[in-house]
Amino acid sequence: MTGLSLRGTVYYLVKRVPREFAHLEPRAVVRRSLKTGDLREARKRGTREQAAMLARWEAGLAAGGQDPAAEAEAVDALRKAERIVPRTLGDLVAGPLDQLIERIEQVLERDPPASQPAVAKAWLGVGPGKGEDPISALLEKVQKLAPDLIHGMSEEQKRRWRNPREKVLRDLISCIGDKKVVETDDDDARALREHLCEQVEAYEINPATANKYVHYVSGMMKVYSEKLKLKWKHPFVGMTFKDSSSDKRRRRPFSTTWIMEHLSPPDALLGLNAEARDVLLAMVDTGARPSEIIGLLPEHIRLDDPIPHIRIVPTDRVLKNASSKRDLPLVGLSLEAMRRNPHGFPRYRGKGGWSNLVNKFLRQNCAIKDDQSAYSLRHSFEDRLLAAEAVDRLAADLMGHATRRARYGNGASLELKHETLQLIAI
Repeated sequence: MTGLSLRGTVYYLVKRVPREFAHLEPRAVVRRSLKTGDLREARKRGTREQAAMLARWEAGLAAGGQDPAAEAEAVDALRKAERIVPRTLGDLVAGPLDQLIERIEQVLERDPPASQPAVAKAWLGVGPGKGEDPISALLEKVQKLAPDLIHGMSEEQKRRWRNPREKVLRDLISCIGDKKVVETDDDDARALREHLCEQVEAYEINPATANKYVHYVSGMMKVYSEKLKLKWKHPFVGMTFKDSSSDKRRRRPFSTTWIMEHLSPPDALLGLNAEARDVLLAMVDTGARPSEIIGLLPEHIRLDDPIPHIRIVPTDRVLKNASSKRDLPLVGLSLEAMRRNPHGFPRYRGKGGWSNLVNKFLRQNCAIKDDQSAYSLRHSFEDRLLAAEAVDRLAADLMGHATRRARYGNGASLELKHETLQLIAI
C-alpha cells in the first residue's frame, strides 16, 4: 500500500487529510506509528489504520449533522473499523478504573485535540448503546438486524415495504417525541392508538389500515427487542381496532356480462395507454395478480410453445407465497394481450403507478362500484372456475393460492389447465 514511511526502524502511516475533513482534523498530514519494522506487517496494520482513520472522519462528519440515525450508523462503522467492543458509559464508569482510563487514552491518541465527539462516542459509549436507539432510527436498525425481511424484494417492493413503516414512526414521534425505543411505555402506545383512532373517526383511514400501522410498529419493536436480546417487552400489543365492515370489504367480482361489455370490445378502454390496458386484459383469463403480469420478463412469455403460456417465477421481486410460482396457459383476451406484448411491460416493470392509473380510469369510465377494483378480475376468474366445477386443487394451482392442506404430486398439468381455461375464457 502507499503512504508507508520508514523512520528509523519503525514504519509510519502518512495520510494527507482530505479537504472535506479539514474542519475535523487541524493537521494537514497525519502520521501514525504502526509500531513494527516488518514491511509485511506494516502493510496489514496500515490498511486497517487507514480504514479506521477514514471511519473516524466519516463519523465526525455525521456527528455534525442533524440526522441521529446517520450518526449512530457512522459510530457503529467506526467501532467495527477500530474493533471496539461496544460498552455504555454507565458500564465503563461502574467497571474497573484502569479500563476507563485506557479508553480515554485511546481517544486522546486517535484524536489529540479531542474535538471529535464521534470518537468519544465510539470508545466511551456516549452514543446510543445497545437498545438505546431513538425511534427515528428504528426502521434502519431493524433492516440491519433482520435483512431477510426485505431480501429478494425489488426496489419497488422495498419502497412499498418501507413507506407505511416510515409513516407510522413519524406519527408516533409526533405523538410522543423522538425518545429511545426502549423507553416507550403503555402511555405512548395509548397515545398512538388515540392518534390513529382520530384518523379513523375522521374517515382519513379505515380500521383495517389502522390495524396495519399497529402491526408495523409492533413488528419492528419485536424484531428490535429479540435481535438485541433485550429484557424489554414493547407496549404495542392489544391495540387492534374492531372493523365491523371487514366482511363487506372483500372485493366484489365483475360479472361476466360486465367484462364482455367493458373489456372485450376492440375499442374498449380507449384512453388507457396500451401497456396499462393489456396488463388488465392479461388478468382476465389467467387470474394472475397485476404484479405478476407486470413482472413478466421476455423469457417467461412462451407464445410459440404448443400451449402458449406465461411462467410466474421469482426474478428481481419476491412472490406472494411459494404457491404463486406456476405456469398459466394463455387463452381468450389474455392470449391476445400477451401477443401484443411479447417482451412484457417495461413501462411498469419494477415501478408503481399502474393500479392508481387503471382504477381511476375504471371509476371514471366504467361505472365500477366502490368495492370493486382491477383486482376484482381475480375474484371473477375464481367464480368462473367454481361455475366450471374445477376441483379445489386445480383452482388453487391456477390462482396461486396457498392451501392449508399439504400438497402432494406435481399438481395440474399445463394441458389440464389449458382445457379448463378454454371452458371459461371470455
